[in-house]
Amino acid sequence: MSAFAPPLAPRLPRAPRPPLERGVFRPSSSPTGPGGISFADQCAAFLERYRGGFEDRIWETDCRGSEGGRRLKRHRQPSLEEARAELAPERVRPLLARGDFAAVVGSLAKVLKATNLVPVGQAERLGRLEGPGLEPVARALYAHIYGPQEAEGEAFERFVRSLSGVVPNLQGAWRFVTAPRALVAPGQHVCVDPGKFALQARLLGAQIPSASRPTWEDYRRYRELALDVDQRLRLAELSPRDLVDVLDFMYATLSPRARGTLAGAAERRASAGRAAARGVA
Repeated sequence: MSAFAPPLAPRLPRAPRPPLERGVFRPSSSPTGPGGISFADQCAAFLERYRGGFEDRIWETDCRGSEGGRRLKRHRQPSLEEARAELAPERVRPLLARGDFAAVVGSLAKVLKATNLVPVGQAERLGRLEGPGLEPVARALYAHIYGPQEAEGEAFERFVRSLSGVVPNLQGAWRFVTAPRALVAPGQHVCVDPGKFALQARLLGAQIPSASRPTWEDYRRYRELALDVDQRLRLAELSPRDLVDVLDFMYATLSPRARGTLAGAAERRASAGRAAARGVA
């Protein structure tokens, strides 16, 4: 814990991460991205606002939320807790068994409407779903979240197909498709915002897919990028609790309003390097 911030209230333990799948995501060996900005600069920009890192009180206010505090859509902890309750297997299985598909889909819609991870219009369309479209979504959701690991690719694709009647433009549905599993298992899975992931990949000199229709193969590559950033953060002695923190790290440091801070961090690093070079000379 940094000396800059008082400890937060007790949290759930940090979630274990899956191993990196070598060859799925190819990071660059270059230390800097476009404009000479490095990942170290990104961390420095993050610490300018959040001096205590992911344990900082301002991070709690801006992003994570606190137990018993006022809940805002941007707060992740309440959304994680609600998802685990509403979409718990012991709650969903009996609903599927008795054919109450509307209750399953309604629970998912309730969770997604309460967070800004998903465009509100997509969550609202899901909440209005009726009739024969309910069963495919409900069953595909359960298989997607809780199915066996060896079948997770097939379950992902099935869940995407089930949502075709809810979201006409699936190319713009990456967050909608990936948020449910990320909220239930945030240590293993990530909500994908293709725009932010593309910016992060450029900074790391990495190769990731273009933002096309969600597919399992592309999701694996996006997830590997998130896991790579998670690993880099821990090597920098910053400890995100889960991949939700990693996503919000990208939002916090790669948003348009953060560009000045990021550029300033890069300039300070470059100035320090020039000063050191003059000292050696």
